[in-house]
Amino acid sequence: MATKRAARGRTPRFSLRPATAADHDFALALFLESPRELLEPQGKWEEARFIARFQEVFEPGAAQIIRAEGADIGWMHVSDLADRIHLHYMLIAGPYRSRGIGTSLIRSFLDLANAARKPLTLNVMRENGRALTLYHRLGFHTNGGDEQRVHMQWRKPGKRVLGPNQRLRRS
Repeated sequence: MATKRAARGRTPRFSLRPATAADHDFALALFLESPRELLEPQGKWEEARFIARFQEVFEPGAAQIIRAEGADIGWMHVSDLADRIHLHYMLIAGPYRSRGIGTSLIRSFLDLANAARKPLTLNVMRENGRALTLYHRLGFHTNGGDEQRVHMQWRKPGKRVLGPNQRLRRS
């Protein structure tokens, strides 16, 4: 049986560019798209809450726009912190999901984390089974969470995964 990725063809070439204030509406639309798809069928969709959250977290100077096939198709925000690399957001438009773009980007973050000798952390909505499956397949481990999100962490194989309330200690 063919996978969605195989059915749609090879991973398209993609690039990144810095986000600007002009990307606000595009980024907001993507920020709302995925959780709406997941929460609306369950009667849990609260658009005003997600819009307010977006206004708090979208920082054009820290975000990057993902481009493929001549179009803006997503955005992401990754931080290189003192004790870890954290993927705050990676949102890809529906027609470009399951085509290998997200996997390719995450693998590049794993390489960055490995080179920096840091864990890579992220949070994912509990309802987002596709993302959870991807992250587990790439070697992430559940590291706590709350009623809305699962906290996940990747460490180089053979390295200890920290508990939800632990921090790295410098020797």
